[in-house]
Amino acid sequence: MFSINTERLKIFPLDKANLQLSISDFSKVEGALGLTISGKKLSDRETKVYKIRLEAVESNQINYSWNTVWVIALKDINRFIGTSMIKNYPDEKGEVIIGYSIKKAYRGKGFMTEALNGLIKWMFLNTEVKAVVADTLKDNIPSQRVLQKIGMINYFEDEECLWWRLTMKRNRAFSAIIHDGKIAMVKHERSDNSFWTLPGGGVEEGEGLEDAAIREAEEEVNLKITIIRYLFSTEYTKGTEYCFLAIPTKGCELKLGCDPELEDHEQILKEAAWIDINEVREDKQVSKVLETLTDEEKKAFNIVL
Repeated sequence: MFSINTERLKIFPLDKANLQLSISDFSKVEGALGLTISGKKLSDRETKVYKIRLEAVESNQINYSWNTVWVIALKDINRFIGTSMIKNYPDEKGEVIIGYSIKKAYRGKGFMTEALNGLIKWMFLNTEVKAVVADTLKDNIPSQRVLQKIGMINYFEDEECLWWRLTMKRNRAFSAIIHDGKIAMVKHERSDNSFWTLPGGGVEEGEGLEDAAIREAEEEVNLKITIIRYLFSTEYTKGTEYCFLAIPTKGCELKLGCDPELEDHEQILKEAAWIDINEVREDKQVSKVLETLTDEEKKAFNIVL
């Protein structure tokens, strides 16, 4: 079963079957997840919430992890300590709403901060996510401190609640891998659209831009590359995208890779190909690549426009 692992925690999204189990007998879910039975029973309020989540999951089982309850387990005792919820797939604004709860015995130990950081890191792997939103009661100071610790900012309040938002800024690195007049591209497919793009993705913490471009090329199209030079950068909703000119160093055979941080059913990479650069010269990324190549580089790569 898919799960998110942090230093001390394991976090499981409940699919339709496990949500149904949790409503009837929570201990059966703990057993299905391989956890120590805690004796937890859902309150009437929790049961109502779980049924709402179940309806959302039933309406979109492919993306169930974006509409469900996530069980938080403490690794060293293999025991349930709390839950978080993702309440929607990114909406038209790219916003996702989350909720969370932790057992009293485990409060004040940083567990919920750790769980939310892990969950939010996973959510921002989806490029459709632009912000994560949460709300707290005005008198729930501990909950507000958790949100402050993970970097959320209070942006709105009503009579009862404070509303919080976290917008992720993450730089990305891409490579324009060119060989004999062709450029390597990968096709992304989501539920609502599909498009071809240059291999690339988010720069990891502590990673250099060129290193990120090299890693992403190997992950997405299985090419080992050498960076020739920096080409250009553009701003996007979450930060800056950097593009580098590159060549394959160990053969030119493309093979579709995957995102190692996503499960099989969540993969959006569907096809990889060498494409004649003239066929995609109007593409936003490729046109910018062509603008920044020198005449000598175009000649060396056999590019005739």
